[in-house]
This record gives sequence, structure tokens and C-alpha cells, in this order.
Amino acid sequence: MTTFANLQAAVALRCHDSGSLELTAAQYGILINQAIDDLAAEQIVSPLAEDESTIIAAVWDYSVPADFAYIKELRQESAVGSGKYPNVIHPSLWRLAYETGTTAVIKFDENEFTLVAGVKIKVIGQKRVAQLAGVEVAEPGLESFIRERAIGYAADILAGGVSELSAWRRALVQEAWARSNLIMQRIPREWRPLPDSKRVPGR
Repeated sequence: MTTFANLQAAVALRCHDSGSLELTAAQYGILINQAIDDLAAEQIVSPLAEDESTIIAAVWDYSVPADFAYIKELRQESAVGSGKYPNVIHPSLWRLAYETGTTAVIKFDENEFTLVAGVKIKVIGQKRVAQLAGVEVAEPGLESFIRERAIGYAADILAGGVSELSAWRRALVQEAWARSNLIMQRIPREWRPLPDSKRVPGR
């Protein structure tokens, strides 16, 4: 696994700043997270994840679990406490919307969906790739893109002046940018929103 610190060190090394004398580790971290933001701009998301909500009597709206950007499906527990989710809730019985303008919620159809208090709903979907800090690790499979794109950003900042190293860094910008674009094109389908998923408003 590639840690945040590993990425910071790798980007600095490739830019001939292994001692972080020209940019600080924190600044390299900012550029790494900028590269992660580029993944979001290209609609790259993490593979399927799950979370749960518990049905409450007479409550039709439930907050979308944190960080979920797309919902693939909802599954309903067979009975209170069973821990089994054999039933997919038909997409026509729920929708995604805003509550009070800021909170994304799952809204069940009050006319068609039957609430069973205490039963859990499993939310299955995909999250945005999270930014890194501290001891966190990069998403396995995306480290190469993040590293190369961050190298491009860092080398661009460090390329000022007319020295031989500056000229080399300007060439590195083009090389890293081209490599990151190629990696982006080859990111597997599992990292992209799945067909028929519903996008969570505002995420």
C-alpha cells in the first residue's frame, strides 16, 4: 500500500527535490490532493461500498451515507435483526433529493413503499476518491495516476529560471502530464460509475 508520506517522497524525488528544500512536504501534499481532485473531475469513483440505515416508523427520508456519490441499489433486510438482505427495493420506490437545500437524502415513495420499523436498508454505491492526510493510504490501483499528475503539478512550479535543472523540469511536466493522461484512459471500468446508478445531488 502507498501511504501519503510515500507519495510525497516519490513526487519530491522525481522532481530532484528529495530533501523538500524547494517545496515543503505539506506543499507536495496539496498537489497530491489536487491530483485526486482531478479524478473526481473525470468521474472516477471507488469500487462498490456498503452502508446501512434503520427504518423508523413514519419517516420517509433518510440521509445518504457520507461520501457516497452514486447509489447503485438499496436492499431491504428480510426481518428485524436477520442480517440478510435478499430484497432489492425497486428504483421506482425511491429517489435522491435535497432536504432543506443542503443534505442529500433517500426519499421513499409514501404511496407505494411500505415502511417496516426496525428493519435495515443496505445502501450499495460508490464514493468519491478521498483526499489524503496523515497516515492514510492511496486507493490501490490509482496510486500511479496520483503520483504522475502530482509530479506534473510540482515540476511546473519548480521549473522557474533558466538553469539546466529548470529545463529538465519543464520537460518533466510534459512527460508526467502525458503519462497521467494515459493512465487515466486505462483506469478499469470498476472505478467508473456503474450503469443505472443514481447520482447523489451535490456530490
